[in-house]
Amino acid sequence: MRSRLLAAVLVLLAAPAAAAADDLDGLVEAVNRAGAAPTTEATLATIARAVDLAPPALRAEQAQAGLPWGDVFVSHRIATRGGHPLAKVFAARRTGASWKEIAEEAGVDAALLARDLAAAFPGLTPAAPRPVTAPPPVAAPPAPPAPAPEKKPGLAQRFLDLFRGTPDREATGDWETERTQEEIRERILRGGGRR
Repeated sequence: MRSRLLAAVLVLLAAPAAAAADDLDGLVEAVNRAGAAPTTEATLATIARAVDLAPPALRAEQAQAGLPWGDVFVSHRIATRGGHPLAKVFAARRTGASWKEIAEEAGVDAALLARDLAAAFPGLTPAAPRPVTAPPPVAAPPAPPAPAPEKKPGLAQRFLDLFRGTPDREATGDWETERTQEEIRERILRGGGRR
C-alpha cells in the first residue's frame, strides 16, 4: 500500500515539473513582455535580486547583450547552474535556439529553470512564444545552376558542438595556420631564424 502511495505522489510531483519544463520558453516570454511594459523597473529589481547584481550593472549587461529581460534572467540561471560563461549562454540564445535546447545542452534541468522563474515572478503565467518571422523574399533574377556546395553546420549547430566538445575542423585549421604565421613573424623580429 505504501509503495502505491509513494508511486502516486512521485507521479503527481513529476507532472508539474515536466509541464514547467515544456512552458519554459512561454514563461521567459512572459517576463520579456513584463520587462517591455511600464513595469520595467519592477522587473529589473526582481531580476537584480535573483541574480545578485546591482540594478545599474544588470541594466548595462542587458544593454550590452541586446537580449530582453527574461532572456538575461534565464541566461544567468543557466550560467550559474551549469558552470558556463555567461557570454557563451548569451551567444547560444542569439543563435535562435529555444531555452529548453540550450538548457539541455548546458546540462541544466529546464524544470529547475522554470521553478526559478516562478519563484522570482510569482503569479507568472506562460505566454505564447513570439513566432520567428523570416524577412520578406527579395525577387532576384534566376541564376545559372551551380554545383551543390559543401554543407556546413549553422551557427546553432556549431554552438551545440562547442558544448559537446567536438572541434570545428575549419576553425582548427585556420588557427594552426595563423599560429604558424605568428611564430614565423616572431622569429624574424627576434632574429631567431638562420643567419
